[in-house]
Amino acid sequence: LLHLACTLGETACAQLLVAWAPQLQHARTRVGCTPLLLCCEHAHGACDCEGVAMLVKAGAPLDAMRKDGQGAAHLCARAGCARCLRSSSCST
Repeated sequence: LLHLACTLGETACAQLLVAWAPQLQHARTRVGCTPLLLCCEHAHGACDCEGVAMLVKAGAPLDAMRKDGQGAAHLCARAGCARCLRSSSCST
């Protein structure tokens, strides 16, 4: 459910799910995406910036990489979002 909320840009729902089950932040899709990486792809604009900030604050794993080798900083940079790039790189 957390992956779906992040994919759809539903930050409030994602926040509730993280509060209810923090371990969901570590789950991966078939291509290796964590919820944080899904937000970093920026499919929903500002909603994703909020999602990245919320997940980083909640302790999402910043060193996660998709199977193609793309990590949070790569995806934020490709989306052109300096705000999220700072958030996703702050602890690495």
